[in-house]
Amino acid sequence: MSLETELLQTTRFQRLIHVASCDSTQALAEQSESEGWSVFWSDHQSAGRGREGRAWHDSPAEDIAVTFHVPDLELHSPTHLAAAIPVAAIESIASIVPETRIKWPNDLLLHGRKLCGVLIDSHVKTQNTYSIGIGMNINRSSFPGELTEQSTSLALATGREFDRAERVLHLAQAIDKVIAQITAGDLGPLAATFAARLGLSGQRVQAVAGDRTVTGILTALDLDRVVIDDREEISLAHLRGLSAI
Repeated sequence: MSLETELLQTTRFQRLIHVASCDSTQALAEQSESEGWSVFWSDHQSAGRGREGRAWHDSPAEDIAVTFHVPDLELHSPTHLAAAIPVAAIESIASIVPETRIKWPNDLLLHGRKLCGVLIDSHVKTQNTYSIGIGMNINRSSFPGELTEQSTSLALATGREFDRAERVLHLAQAIDKVIAQITAGDLGPLAATFAARLGLSGQRVQAVAGDRTVTGILTALDLDRVVIDDREEISLAHLRGLSAI
């Protein structure tokens, strides 16, 4: 069964655009005239984008660079989507590497090394339309320069290779699931998984919000905010970084 058929049968994604190469799948989605839920997958990005203008490097035909185009998504808070998508990415690989963690705001770490990056863009011209970009290291066995000690892949972690189309399908299914939870207002399970995968509750942390840094014990968090020392509340929308110290 083809990936497009499986997407049609098991998710709300009704269209698959799979190309050999593009500048970035985020740009590909932005330029498309697709009006429905769509998946834009490229075997290689020549100008992959990360958060705050950073570059995202993939290994051609070994990793995943994919954007999930979701229109007509009315959210109580866009922050809910930003927190839920890393949860979805983790759930898509939980049976393979159950120890994966979230590093806020947009990375997944495996044994302290970067496995996956998330970038969510809202469309300026089309209200309530989002491009959910995910770059995940799948089958590569090496990384250039300084990335050698900072990054990993599913293949490096497990010693085996994976079907990339199957990984895209599992991502699509997991994203569809968490979006359904958000729109239904079923935030409790998502918040619990988000907190567990951050793994910082009760620890001394450093929170960077705007031009200020707050340190203390992380005493509470959900899909909207974190609370430091039971008194300092910081919106996730303003939280640029959160790490243990």
